Amino acid sequence: SVSFRLADKRARWWAVAKFSSKAKRGVETVGASYQSSAPSFCSRMVKSVTFEPAFNVVKMSPSATVMTESISGRTNSILKLNMKDPTLTLVHVIDERNTISPEISLPTGKITVNLDSQLDSGSLSCQIDPTEFIQLKWTDQSMSGGKWVVDATLPLEAAGGPIAADVRVRRQFVF
Repeated sequence: SVSFRLADKRARWWAVAKFSSKAKRGVETVGASYQSSAPSFCSRMVKSVTFEPAFNVVKMSPSATVMTESISGRTNSILKLNMKDPTLTLVHVIDERNTISPEISLPTGKITVNLDSQLDSGSLSCQIDPTEFIQLKWTDQSMSGGKWVVDATLPLEAAGGPIAADVRVRRQFVF
């Protein structure tokens, strides 16, 4: 497939079209983005607003994303509108090492919370679904250049027996 992208020099807008490598398909997806300063009624709280419409021609599926950035630069909102599962996410930078981002599914009201922490030699990511599970991913950079990665999933409800945690440890090597 081939993509064509147009953009302005100030990076306030862009448009893209992706073409299929198959002869009969033609255009697969089209999308655009436009960023503007916030409207005057909310300019004390919001620094910028970005609108990104897209259309998947193959699946006949429209989507749009609306993002805002706070004046402080520490909080963003992301509204993803699509046919499957539209969501609203708030991303807040607690400090230079920690971020929290709750996400709400608009059709179901289901809430998940993501916590990300940068550690001295790695990172810790946690996804919490209060009704189902907690997922953890710990990455530890080793002195030899590789990484140790621990993935753990802990279901929050036992199905008639003991809670079965799934813990996986792996080593990533650098060659």
